[in-house]
Amino acid sequence: MRPQSKNPKNAHTSLGPLRGTLATFIVLLCALAAVSLESFAEVSDKVGRLSQQIRSFSIEAPLGWVTSVAWAGPEPGSGLFAVNTHPTPTIYHLSETGRLLGVIDSLGGAGFLPPQSLRRPGIVRSSPRGLFIQEDTTNSVYGVDQSLRVHSVQDLRSAPRAGYPALLGFYDWIPTAEGLLGLADVTPAKGAEDQTTFALLGSTGKLTLIGRSFPTLSNESAFYKLAIFSYLAAIDHTGYIVQYGSKPSLGRVDLLSGTTSPLSGFQWTFPPCPELDHTKGVHGSVKAFRNIQMIEGSTVPYGLFAWRGSLFLLVREGREEGLYSQRPLPRWLLLRLNQQTGAEEARVELPVSAVHLTVVPGDTWALIGKGEVKDLSPTANQSEPMMAINRLLLVEHRAIEAALGD
Repeated sequence: MRPQSKNPKNAHTSLGPLRGTLATFIVLLCALAAVSLESFAEVSDKVGRLSQQIRSFSIEAPLGWVTSVAWAGPEPGSGLFAVNTHPTPTIYHLSETGRLLGVIDSLGGAGFLPPQSLRRPGIVRSSPRGLFIQEDTTNSVYGVDQSLRVHSVQDLRSAPRAGYPALLGFYDWIPTAEGLLGLADVTPAKGAEDQTTFALLGSTGKLTLIGRSFPTLSNESAFYKLAIFSYLAAIDHTGYIVQYGSKPSLGRVDLLSGTTSPLSGFQWTFPPCPELDHTKGVHGSVKAFRNIQMIEGSTVPYGLFAWRGSLFLLVREGREEGLYSQRPLPRWLLLRLNQQTGAEEARVELPVSAVHLTVVPGDTWALIGKGEVKDLSPTANQSEPMMAINRLLLVEHRAIEAALGD
């Protein structure tokens, strides 16, 4: 039998402080719920307002695997150049409404530079200095004017010289004032193992290796070479890179000195990168198919962009699997970052339904939504697109800034 209190009154009143604490907790819980609902309503309102600003168009060109897209020129109505690498490497010229304007298969000559045929175009990029197009058969990048006449040629391969590594080729690059900033395979020295590293290739051919390197047959190297991410950006004399490694992070590059430093103010914690197939002897398309499938459910930094002095990061939040999944497609978040520290300044969810996304910043931003990767094995129908291209979406830069809070 439980003994009764000798002072029932005191036993009753001793609950007073507990009741007060409980009441305070309930008030705080209600306040937090109210703030959460208000924040949710604010986010939903941002997405809704941005959604109203997006124009959507179907694309006429037979796109199967888009590896890079750039605005064809600064003037309104110039359209887009889209490099499609499957089943045949081709540069399509698209209007801003997705209409096919033509195929770019040659470049005009200018001065002592002869005309060039584009048999295997790989990458197209735009910059204040014009357009730059990579041709894989010559391992060259051609700088062209708005009339597509060649004004410069940059060789993407070089033999080893005393004190300089051998350049085996670039997988991706962006034009900067100091040269091409990109990811390259190099042979550091005679007899050394080939390495993958970030590098800056100057207009005179000088190659500066940036940051650490890693084996060409490694998980990190395989992640970059999936050809679906955008991991390079530049503002003035500063470059920015996504470092995937075991866990993704962001880095800052002084393009004048070639030194790197972490963007330590970026606090987003990503899960470890999945282990990809980076072995030799596997059919290239089979390996690509397996690897892209593996990351389609992952949360990763998907794109790094710079426009009008601002730095942006596109984050892909992996979709939720399962019978009761509320998010069968990934969520796309656009973050504006402080260019000095990497600290997040603002974010907005892009109202896009896509498994993969190609983003082209500009006064008008272009978004090309894509579906899941399809079977790329040698026995598959190679005329089928590797990814279904959903839509071309256009949204003004000022609408994005307004959604971000400016």
